[in-house]
Amino acid sequence: MKYSKKTAIISIISIILLTAGFVVFEKTIIIRNISESIENFVKNLFFLEIPPNSIEVITDKDRYKIGEEIFFAVQNKTEETFKIENECPSEPLEIYKLENNFWRHLKASSYIQCKNNKTIILHPYELLGASYLPWEKLIFDKPGKYKLKLEIIGYKSKFEKEIEIIE
Repeated sequence: MKYSKKTAIISIISIILLTAGFVVFEKTIIIRNISESIENFVKNLFFLEIPPNSIEVITDKDRYKIGEEIFFAVQNKTEETFKIENECPSEPLEIYKLENNFWRHLKASSYIQCKNNKTIILHPYELLGASYLPWEKLIFDKPGKYKLKLEIIGYKSKFEKEIEIIE
């Protein structure tokens, strides 16, 4: 029996989807309990990426003194709408610190009031900004190089900005 490349791919996807709790019926995928995690799974399966420079992470400066307020923004330079996970009361964006030539992921939670939104919508050509003030003493408390990293729900692309904290 000879199989085409398309049949092989459909078979592999069917096995993966069955394992993940999907039902595959005659090459038609019937999805139960659709959620963002399923959307992410499918998008990651096909390696969707947003082109570089489509979204930009911006700070008001590249270098800050310890304790100085850090303002940042995310700009969508496309006609598409994107979703960003809201991890409040944890810090906005992912934060990494360069230590011994390795980027170490930092996490912190602050005592701030959060909206109930689990996702933030980034509309076409929109610029969204905020401050790290509630997290600065918890994360940016030592001199060094830091990286702010934005992850878009459902895409593998990551957008980042490096800053430096000085004494």
